[in-house]
Amino acid sequence: MKRNKREGLENRLAYVRGKILSSSVEVELSLGSFLCDYFFKKNSPRKTTLFWLVLNPLDFNKKIQLFKKIPYLKKRKNHDKVVKSLKYIQTVRNRVAHDFLIVHKSEWDRLVIRDPRKPNDLILDENLLSKFDDNVKYLTQALFYRKRF
Repeated sequence: MKRNKREGLENRLAYVRGKILSSSVEVELSLGSFLCDYFFKKNSPRKTTLFWLVLNPLDFNKKIQLFKKIPYLKKRKNHDKVVKSLKYIQTVRNRVAHDFLIVHKSEWDRLVIRDPRKPNDLILDENLLSKFDDNVKYLTQALFYRKRF
């Protein structure tokens, strides 16, 4: 395989990884903010303490689990859709962060990444990236702006 093609694909993957990881951090912060708002009023000084000392150290999965366990939120009509979107973002983020590029199966607009412990490769193409972006937008609206939750 040509060195230039490998470098080009690696650079493309670095760009896609950066976009996905950055968006995932935004969603995770929105989830933390949403949870703080649930427990404390907007201007409460305890809200900041909860965020930085309790929620921020939790990993993304633990924040999702906390969200899922709050009885009031379970009753909301979009609860299951929010949880499904959160899990999708988490899954894609984890795969993109830890899987490695399969150069011989990849093209510029279709990157193939693999975790040898998983049965399937993940294909980073326009469809996946569009679905990921749609989920990020939905969660930003639902969690940060509270427009759909």
